Amino acid sequence: AAATSLIADSFPPRQRGRAFGLFHIGAVIGSGMALGLGGMLFASVQGGLLGNVPILRDLPAWRNVMLLAALPGIPVCLLLLTVREPARLGLRGAQKLGALVKASLAQRGRVARTCLCVGVVAAGDYGLLSWLPTVLRGSGGAAADTAGQSIGLMVAIGGLGGCFLGGWLADWFARRGGLPARIWAMRLSYALCAVSVPLFLFADVNLGLLATALWVLGSVSGIVVANAYLPEAVGNEHRATVIAFSNICSAIIGMGLGPTLVVALSWLMPGAAHEALRLGIAALCALTSIAALLLLAWRLPAAPETDSIA
Repeated sequence: AAATSLIADSFPPRQRGRAFGLFHIGAVIGSGMALGLGGMLFASVQGGLLGNVPILRDLPAWRNVMLLAALPGIPVCLLLLTVREPARLGLRGAQKLGALVKASLAQRGRVARTCLCVGVVAAGDYGLLSWLPTVLRGSGGAAADTAGQSIGLMVAIGGLGGCFLGGWLADWFARRGGLPARIWAMRLSYALCAVSVPLFLFADVNLGLLATALWVLGSVSGIVVANAYLPEAVGNEHRATVIAFSNICSAIIGMGLGPTLVVALSWLMPGAAHEALRLGIAALCALTSIAALLLLAWRLPAAPETDSIA
C-alpha cells in the first residue's frame, strides 16, 4: 500500500501503468522463484542438506525451507534506505475515513467493486497455485521439485507478460478515454483469465501448465491495472488506504477462500482425487473470472477535467 502511494506521486498519469507494471515484476519473480526454488530446497533438505546442522536437522523439511527462504529478507529490506520520499501532489488536508467510504461508493461503487474484483480473482490465484502441484504429481507422477519448477516457470512467464501487458493496456486506454477508461484494461485482463478455463478441463499436463500461464497473465495484468486505477479514483490522502483495502480483499477472499473452495468444489466432481481437484480448480477459475467481469460491468462516467492524462 505504501509503495503504491509512492509510485503514484513519483510518476505522471501517462506513465503510471507502466511504472506499476515494472513494480509488480518483483512480485512475479518472487512467486516464480518461490515455487521453483522452493521445490528444489524441499528436495535438498529431504536429501540431507542440513543433516549436520544442530537444531535444524531435527526440524521437519518444510520448516527448514521456510527458514532458508527468509534469510535474504534483511539485506533486501535495507535497500529501502535508498528510496526517497516524493513530493505529495494535490493534498487537500486531513480527511476522515468517511470521505474514503463515500468516494468508494460513488459512481455505482466503482472503487469498492474494483477492490472486491481483485479479491475474487485472488481466490482463483490462491486456489490454483495451492493445488496445482498436487494435481501434477497425481496425474503426471511429477516429483515435488519437478512440479514446483514447472509451475514456477509458467508463473514467471505469465506474470512477466502480465506486468508488461497490464502497464501498457492501462496507459493505452487512459490516453484515449481518460483515467476512468483504465477499467477497460481490467476487463480485458480478466477476460484472458476466463479464456484459460477450458484448458483446465483436459487431463494433459502440458495443457494445464499452459492454462496456468494464461491465467497468471490475465490475473497479474488485472492487478497492475487496478493498482494504477484505484489511487487515481480517490484523493491523495486515501491512496494507500484504498490499496490496503484492496489487499485486505485479496487476503480474506483470496487466501481465505480460494484453496478451500477448490476442495469443496472437487467433492462435486467425478473421478480420482487428483482428477476431481483439477476439475475443482477449473470450476473455481470459471466462477471467479466471471464474477470479476460482472463486478466490472458498469457504465463508465464521463471523464472530468481532473482526469487528464497529462
